[in-house]
Amino acid sequence: MKRYSLLAGISTATMAMLCSQALAQEAAGQLVAVEPQEEAEEEVQARPKLSEITLGITTYESVRALDQYANPMEGFGLHSLRLLSPMSETSPYLRFIVRGMANQDNLADLYTVVNDGKTTIHANRLQYGRQVLDWRQVSPSGRDEVNLTVDQAISENVSGFLTYHSGKRGTNYAAPRGADQTHTQRFGGGIGANVLGGNLGIAFSDRRTYNGAGVQPTTVQRGVNADYSRDITQNLSIGGAASLSHIEQTGQPDGDINAYKFYGYLDMGPKTGMQFQFARQDNDLETIMNAYVRKRLQSNVRVIHRLPGWVLQMAYNRKESERVRANHEFVDVPKSDGYDVRLSGKLAGARLKLRGSWEQISNDAVMNSNDPRRLYWGDRATVQAKLEGGTDKLSAYGSYTYRLNQNHDRGLQIGWHNIAVGGSYVFSPDLFGYAELSFDDFQVEGEDGVDHDLDFYFPNARSLSIGADWSESPELSAGAGLNFYESGNVRGTQLTFRVRRRLSEDNDLELIVAPWSRNDREYDMTSYHSTFLSARYTTRF
Repeated sequence: MKRYSLLAGISTATMAMLCSQALAQEAAGQLVAVEPQEEAEEEVQARPKLSEITLGITTYESVRALDQYANPMEGFGLHSLRLLSPMSETSPYLRFIVRGMANQDNLADLYTVVNDGKTTIHANRLQYGRQVLDWRQVSPSGRDEVNLTVDQAISENVSGFLTYHSGKRGTNYAAPRGADQTHTQRFGGGIGANVLGGNLGIAFSDRRTYNGAGVQPTTVQRGVNADYSRDITQNLSIGGAASLSHIEQTGQPDGDINAYKFYGYLDMGPKTGMQFQFARQDNDLETIMNAYVRKRLQSNVRVIHRLPGWVLQMAYNRKESERVRANHEFVDVPKSDGYDVRLSGKLAGARLKLRGSWEQISNDAVMNSNDPRRLYWGDRATVQAKLEGGTDKLSAYGSYTYRLNQNHDRGLQIGWHNIAVGGSYVFSPDLFGYAELSFDDFQVEGEDGVDHDLDFYFPNARSLSIGADWSESPELSAGAGLNFYESGNVRGTQLTFRVRRRLSEDNDLELIVAPWSRNDREYDMTSYHSTFLSARYTTRF
């Protein structure tokens, strides 16, 4: 006999009615069984595959093309590995990335969040090399860096951190010049807390530099920094900072660098605000044998005013220095005044940014050298304008920058004009294109004191970048890009083609072909012609 299922929670009257009907049907031989209800099966979602590995083979013709800058992958090997585990109730967040092989430029990076999100650990190791460009045989050069950072939330209002850095740099030159081997280690830590309604931060650092060739003395620099800021009223916020640093060098007198700063923000109304800062730096550096700056004073104020659709900023900056002359018997006090004006807002639907700045020496210093004329710029000015806008399909921008440096005592003047225009356009849902054109023009007056005018060292330049990306579907995409540059005697082109095909849900194949060339009409040793070929296979797991 089949079992009957009764719904829980029905009223007594309803139950009585159902029983009466069942008895009547049974008496008539027409009993209908009530089938048990099947529980809805929970939909089990597949765990997303967040980790992936990319293997590839890369070849290129000219060693000179890249080895003067890096030691890239060549032949078959690991291109990249990414392991990713999202945070859950039973496991921490973990991200581990590896790029490159051990005998090439490579990176290993670990980032994890543990202890219910209270502890963050970030560690990485970076190795990369290059070849000093010379017609003679030169051993490879390289760097090896290790970084570690630990952030810890101690309580709701207190947190701390620890850092470690180790960097080894070796640069080899052609004989008879010796190699330069430097090792730097840096330790640090600090704590931040909310104290008396403000934010307090205290940090310490210990940096040690060793020179394997003995060219530079071993240097130890220890420092402590403190910063505190808080809101005094609804309209006024102030803060202060202090930094104390002690320097020790083998066989040299000790030195100290101490800096202090007071800063704040004043809300002057619903549309106007003012930032201000006063800073001082004291240098006690007896190890320096020539002229040096013993003290620096700097004051600046910036007013920000909001207009309908526009924002106006005006700033004034004052610098004073106590400069000890080379004989350490006299002190000069060079001073400079700087002005800065910025305006940004909307113009006919486009975003416009304007900026102008000027810095001028108002009090000079005496140079104890064979040529007593000023050794630094007396006037520095910048004018800049940027305009950007577009539509749903078109995005365009343009900028103009002019910078001027002058030294009237030496008859030197360097003017730099830069114009850049570019944009992007969506031709269709599958096709996207972009382009940028840039010009650099220098106007230089003066001589180098040997046998050249200064404009010999400032060639005009131009560059063009153009490219397109096409994607028919998530399974197939392609792209092409061209970079052209010309500066003085140097002209180069970099053409890159890329095709990516999804072989299955978790597997991709990418092909890259890149013919690059560089021609130097004066120093042919830096010229190269090379084609880079790369095939990469990626699988997710």
